[in-house]
Amino acid sequence: MNKKEILIKKLTEIVEYIDTMNLIDIESKIYIVKYKQYINQLICSIKENNLQSSEGRISIGLIRGISDYDEICSDEKLWGLLSNIEEYYRNECKQW
Repeated sequence: MNKKEILIKKLTEIVEYIDTMNLIDIESKIYIVKYKQYINQLICSIKENNLQSSEGRISIGLIRGISDYDEICSDEKLWGLLSNIEEYYRNECKQW
């Protein structure tokens, strides 16, 4: 698998995990649907070769996307998945 395929696989794992989350707060439920759409857009961007490389310093922005929602960012499994993909993108996707 190349870097883009690995990145798509990791993003897909996040989407699949989001589908299993049992959120209580209505605002969190509404936001997680939009967040999932954002991740699906990232997947499309990668497939269309429109996602820039990290150059070793750029974040993909997934952790920042949940930081305002306590119920969402307190999910340890989700946090781990997001941290893993941020690290992979920053360190392995410096160039395509």
